Order: sequence, then structure tokens, then C-alpha cells
Amino acid sequence: MKISIENLATCKKLIGIEYAAEEIRNCIDRIADNYRKQAKLPGFRVGKAPKELIVKSLGEAIEDKVKSSLVNDAYKEAVTANRLEVVGTVDYEEIRFARDDRFNFILTVETMPEFELPPYRGLTVELTPQSVSEKEIDRALLNMRKSQRRFEKAERPAARHDYLHLDYRGTCEGKEIAELVPEEKLLGSARQVLVQIGSEHIVPAFAEQLIGAGAGEFHTVRVAFPADYPRKPLAGKSGDYEVTVKEVMIERLPEVDDRFARRMGFETVDLLRQDLASVVADKQRANSSEFVRKRLQQELIAGVTCELPESLVDQQTKENVFHIVEKIRESGSTEAEIERQKEEIYQMAHRVARNEVKWSLIVKSIARAEKIKVSEADLGRILGEQEARLLAAGQSKKEIESPERRKQALGEIEYHLLQESVMELLVRHATVKEPEPSPDVSASPPGA
Repeated sequence: MKISIENLATCKKLIGIEYAAEEIRNCIDRIADNYRKQAKLPGFRVGKAPKELIVKSLGEAIEDKVKSSLVNDAYKEAVTANRLEVVGTVDYEEIRFARDDRFNFILTVETMPEFELPPYRGLTVELTPQSVSEKEIDRALLNMRKSQRRFEKAERPAARHDYLHLDYRGTCEGKEIAELVPEEKLLGSARQVLVQIGSEHIVPAFAEQLIGAGAGEFHTVRVAFPADYPRKPLAGKSGDYEVTVKEVMIERLPEVDDRFARRMGFETVDLLRQDLASVVADKQRANSSEFVRKRLQQELIAGVTCELPESLVDQQTKENVFHIVEKIRESGSTEAEIERQKEEIYQMAHRVARNEVKWSLIVKSIARAEKIKVSEADLGRILGEQEARLLAAGQSKKEIESPERRKQALGEIEYHLLQESVMELLVRHATVKEPEPSPDVSASPPGA
């Protein structure tokens, strides 16, 4: 086998492979022997048919297996011998395949870029002065009021921000959605569920279509699942939901007065707001550690200049687009409004994806430099806990334990643990400067 490597770009390489006739014949013999053990041909007992007859009768299947085997072997050899860090195969092109001559093909692969790590120990982060604003206190107060809310039946059709008691059942192309995605029970059907119009729901653009509905009415709601919808059986398809509106409910929040304050354990509204200001300040202090982590990450991303593997950026961009669109839908935007923002959404998702991919490369590079590794015990423990949760949520054992899902899950778990270890190292060796205390403007001037 002959292997050649050509650099197409910083993150892209062309691998050229040539197998000689003898190597092809040896592979054909090996695969034909495997077929022979279980082949059933007229006039022969299982496993007794001549190899030549096996090759002749199963020629196309054997040839496909031979090509696949040789391509995989060559790929592994090329990657190992040349110490390539491959992130994805972009293209495969067969040049020539002749059993008695040679097999030529080329693989185009994307690889990790080489870059120099900037100094990552001893970075400095300056904390910014923080104060509790009236808006933050108002927000905390609103959450407190929501905890004391009550509902009234509405004697009118449903409007935005109303709550609906619903029964619903969904189908997709004539099949029950509950059967297509059993792991997401609320996606398929529900009884006596409370849904707010204009807020997040597991079914995209579902509740908005019930504006104007009345109690006791039956409606059919059609939703379009996007092409990149994470539940693959529904991706790019339409779903039809039969909905029964049981009740239309109006949310009532308590008035903010001293009576409400006393119910919350304070004599006056002013004392309640003072306490909420203290709670918000505590949260700000807790968030300062997250601020430090974010600033360290930003500084390292800014300090690395390199080309990024296009396939990784494209994949991350798609995921980001999906999450951005879901958030926009939850805010009550229509599909037409989302369509008008399509280019802006993509640009935002792409910009964030580039930073996310670059950060993942930095994490892995620091982990190598510091010899940080994830133990098999930790991987197995976390994978087991994750699979137990999925099983309890109703996902099938077969899907949970599929090799493809497990491989993806293990990769995600390993990266998460590496990232945490790297971030702990960065924080441990960072210098965090506290903000200067604000001057006391109420103090008397010198000499007074």
C-alpha cells in the first residue's frame, strides 16, 4: 500500500492511496472465506461451497466489502503513520478498482489546526463594580408575586398571555407522534396540561394558534417541525394536533402593598424591597465566579489566531441556529418574522460557533500540555447515570444503548470533564482584582 499526503489548506489534507493487485486478492480471499462459512448455494451444504463459486455468485457484495475494508485500513494507517488529528472526512473519490491491477482512491479530510497557545497561567481578571438596580429589585419582586398568583376562568376567547387547560394528541403522516418519539411524552399527547399562550412549549408554534379559542371548543392545530429538529422522526415534517380546550384562565398577581409585604414576612413594602436588594446582591457575588471564567475564556480565544475546520463550524452553526430560532418562537414571534431575520440569525449563530469551536481546540490543547486526562471510571459512571435518566424518562433501551448514541455521548462527556478541569486550572492560577470601593459621598469633607 502506498500513501501520499497533500496539504490543501491549514485544516484540509488530501490522502492518496494505492493498493497493489496482491493486496486486493488477499482481501478478497479473506472476505470470501467469511461469506463461505454461512453461504447457502444450491448443491452445497452450508460452508462447503468452493471459494471461487462464492466470489462469482456474490461478486458485487464481496467487491463492496473489499473496498470498504481496504479504505478503512488505509485511512487508519494514514492517520496513525502521519499523526493526523482528523475531525471529519469531507470527500471520498474512487479513481480505479481492478482486481488484477490496483485500487486507487483519494480521501479529503479535515484536521485540527496547529497553533501556538498564548500564556494561560497567571492571567488577570478585573471585577467590575456592581450595584443593585431598581429594575433588578422589580424583577425579583415580580417573581415573588408570581409565586402567589391565582387563576380566574375567563368568560371570553383566549388572548395572548392567557393560560389554557388542554387535552391534545398529535399525529405525523398518519402515525401517532407518541409512538414516533416515545422519549418525549408531552410532544405526543397530554391531558389536563396547563399551557400559556406566548410562552415556551415543547411543540413549536403550538399555543399561538389557539388565540381566539373558547372553553369547550375542539381545534386542529398544524405545526411545521424544522428540518434540523432534534427529534429525527419529525424533522422537516408537519404534525397535526387534535386539541380540546377545557378552560381559558387569566393569571392574577397580587398587588404590591403593605398587606402583601406582611404576607411575605415584612412590615412594609420598603423593608421587603430592602431584603430583595440584599438577595440580588448575594446572587451578584455568586455570579462573579462565572464572570471570571467567562473573561478567562474570552482572553484566550482572542489570543489564538488560526484557521478552523469548516465541518466543525458548520455543525455548531446549525445547532446554534436551531436554539436561537426556538428562543425567538418562545418570545411569540411568527414564522414570517423569523424568516425575515434569517440572515441575521445565521450570522449570529456562525459568529458564536467560531468562538465555540476555537475554545474547544484551546481546551484540548491545554489538556494535552498539562497532561489532563479523563478516567474511564468517570466516563462510565456519568454515562451510566445519563442512561438511567433517559430510561426513566421513557426512552427505549435499544436506542439508549445504540453504539452511535453511546459514542456521541462519551465524546460530549469527555469534553465536558476536560473543560471543567482546564477551567479550574485557569481560575486557580489567575489573579482576580476586586473593584475599588466607592467613596462614601455622605462623609464630611476634610476639615469640616
